[in-house]
Amino acid sequence: MKITTEKMGGRIKQARLEKNLTQNELAKHLDRSKSSISQLEKGFINISAVDLYQLAQLLEKPIEYFYGSEKYGESLDSLLSKIQNADAKTIKQQSSFLESWLNLNDKMIKLGAHPNIDDDGAIPLIREVYDHLILHLINLRKLLNEGFQIKREFEEILGISDDNNPSPNNLN
Repeated sequence: MKITTEKMGGRIKQARLEKNLTQNELAKHLDRSKSSISQLEKGFINISAVDLYQLAQLLEKPIEYFYGSEKYGESLDSLLSKIQNADAKTIKQQSSFLESWLNLNDKMIKLGAHPNIDDDGAIPLIREVYDHLILHLINLRKLLNEGFQIKREFEEILGISDDNNPSPNNLN
């Protein structure tokens, strides 16, 4: 897959802005002029492999980020970048959740593709989807409880007492 210099330049600019760096600051880090950074971000010039490596390190992005993924789009690239920059505990939790969700989705697709849902052969697949769904819901409940715990801690710090807001026990 070929990415244009314009698209790569746009990704460089986006990553620079996410780090709140000016073109001048980026130019200093790469030992380049501000105008060369401007030309780079507009896609008028190519970036060397060495500069791309330094840029990826400075902007805390994987090199693949700058090449992008035409198949999956910007949102997946951004998500992958956030995951790669997260701490180990967060990565483990989120990876487990995402894997569980994708497995459930795969099973639902298989179930939907089953020619006759009333067929006895569908029952084991329905059971498998049901069991997986229960595990997924348990994981969601844990995540929800953690979120509400953080919310309560923030409310305490901010001196907010809002009993009208939902809690995990009264959500339907």
